[in-house]
Amino acid sequence: MPFLIAKILVLLLLASAFGAWLGAWLLRRRYVDVTSEHTLLRDEWRLWRGQVDQRLATPPDGSALAERLAAIEAAVRGIQVPPAPPPTDLAPVLQAVQGIRMPAPERVDLGPVLEAVGAIRIPPSERVDLSPVLEAIDRIRVPAPECVDLQPVLEAVGAIRVPPAQAVDLAPLTERLAALEQRLGALRFPEPPPPPSLQPMQVALQALETRVAGLDARFAALKWPEPPPPADLRPAPPPAAPPLAVRAGSRNLLARAAHGKPDDLKLIKGVAEVLEKMLHDIGVYYFWQIAEWDNADIAHADSLLTAFKGRIERDEWVAQSRRFVREGGVALKPGAG
Repeated sequence: MPFLIAKILVLLLLASAFGAWLGAWLLRRRYVDVTSEHTLLRDEWRLWRGQVDQRLATPPDGSALAERLAAIEAAVRGIQVPPAPPPTDLAPVLQAVQGIRMPAPERVDLGPVLEAVGAIRIPPSERVDLSPVLEAIDRIRVPAPECVDLQPVLEAVGAIRVPPAQAVDLAPLTERLAALEQRLGALRFPEPPPPPSLQPMQVALQALETRVAGLDARFAALKWPEPPPPADLRPAPPPAAPPLAVRAGSRNLLARAAHGKPDDLKLIKGVAEVLEKMLHDIGVYYFWQIAEWDNADIAHADSLLTAFKGRIERDEWVAQSRRFVREGGVALKPGAG
């Protein structure tokens, strides 16, 4: 009996261990860290709410509108109305209109037509009675043209009244010009100062030339030692970067983090602490490694991250890492300077 109880206890322990392992495996496959997204949304909400509260608390400033209205009012007041043109003399127009004479139409002489019609001879076989035609021709009368009455036109032209020109008061401008002329006439320019004396400077220069001539003679008598050869001031070449310890079967997956402190890979969207540890396990410690990946490198890393397959392309790890490297503040690739 004790052996049977011990066997059952061992089986229960094995089942519990297997269940715990299975639960952890499922959790790693389905776990998505939304802490960073939640923090980012909360900060954006607070920033937006603060901006809205600040705008609501700040009263509208109408000073700019008042200044613009004042400037428009001053500009309108400063508009000078141009003087009206002098009255137009319409006497020549009236004389020209009165001198218009419409020519009377000439009376139409139908004698030749009647003679031509009377000369028409119809063959005796058919006698045509042309009396209706002659009567109709006699009844034709050209109406006399009606005389054009230009009196309404003359009255309309005579009724035109040009408004008188408004007198412009130039007295304020004349007074201002006179005041400006008085102010200009009262201006007096100060007398220029006398030119400075250069005699002390010439004496000092002469004394300096004498001393320089004495120094030239003393230096000519001295014998200077030969100057030493110029020293090599070229900067020493930088130390060679240590070679990258790359894992077998990969291009830039490192065997260890031997090139400075590892970057905080959790800055990449969608990378939590568990996934960062898995990246360290496969040899990814720095952003510059992910920034160099091509399609083959992504496929190789995907094959190693079985629980997070497809996350590299879906979350755009390469683009995010390149942005971190470009902004600075992260580890650089050895030899990149």
